[in-house]
Amino acid sequence: MLNIQQLNNKKLALALWYKDENGEDQVTVYAGVFCLHEGVPFLDRGKDAKKLEIKSDWLERIKEVENDEMRKIFLGADYSLSLSVGNMSEEQENNSEGSKTGFKLF
Repeated sequence: MLNIQQLNNKKLALALWYKDENGEDQVTVYAGVFCLHEGVPFLDRGKDAKKLEIKSDWLERIKEVENDEMRKIFLGADYSLSLSVGNMSEEQENNSEGSKTGFKLF
């Protein structure tokens, strides 16, 4: 796992994987800056976008972008974080199988 201080102020891409209305796998990539605020990690996408808290159990999923081809896909980011998103069932919410982010795909 990367050192959290090593990530601070580095460009981070967030890849959100989901199923579209036809059940096909889709991915949307957002880029921003990994930042710490009072020790809590966030993805800062700029003044006009909502900051996304990076949950502690997501940190181990952050990977260094290793080559130029992948860097293009990840919008020039140094690091990437891939997450699966979608609607959560009541059971998943109650069993902590997922985390609500409030992040909207468009």
